[in-house]
Amino acid sequence: MPNQQLVADLAGQLWEAGRARVPIESLTDRHPGLEVDDGYAQPLDIAMLIHPRAEPEIAFLLARELAGPTTVTGVLAATEAVFGAVDVLDSRYRDFRFTLPDVVADNASAGRLFLGPRACRPGQIEDLRLIGCVLRCGGEVIHTAAGAAVMGHPAASVAWLANRLAEHGEYLPAGSLVFSGGLTAAVPIRPGHAVTAEFDGLGTVEVFAPASEWHRQTYPSRKA
Repeated sequence: MPNQQLVADLAGQLWEAGRARVPIESLTDRHPGLEVDDGYAQPLDIAMLIHPRAEPEIAFLLARELAGPTTVTGVLAATEAVFGAVDVLDSRYRDFRFTLPDVVADNASAGRLFLGPRACRPGQIEDLRLIGCVLRCGGEVIHTAAGAAVMGHPAASVAWLANRLAEHGEYLPAGSLVFSGGLTAAVPIRPGHAVTAEFDGLGTVEVFAPASEWHRQTYPSRKA
């Protein structure tokens, strides 16, 4: 595993290439020792975020179109794979204070999305409601939960979304990646600390924000 500074530098190069729309040489051409796990370790660039928080979720990749009315059974039948994931929230409202109409207008505080390393077909997991999750910040256990924390079953959340879309004549197309909702309360991403979500059978997702990026965004200079 390369040191954190190199990982941060490489992630920054990829971010800048995307922003400027200018391709760069592959990372392994310049650093042939990089491995798959190193790719998962690129840190979170929060330079464009206001006050990010992280929450663990179970994500669903749909193999086919999902239209309402539907149920948990319908969602599972339409699902190609499920993943452990971390949703990085970033409300545009001061102090993370908002009502339901506010957060709907703000695209549900969408910030960044991270998928875990393992994809499982629904049939490979005995019961999504029983998938355990441990959320850590800086190595300290902050929350524990299970899949049932989301509407009794994470697929129930996806069914709810499909049914709401159906009221407006819309549906979830094949290939959609749906985050089903937080298993725990969201935790602030602390400068220089990793947030990790450990899922039974679905691996671990780690999100790291370098302290330098945090301070550059959170404490800008201000004129009196």
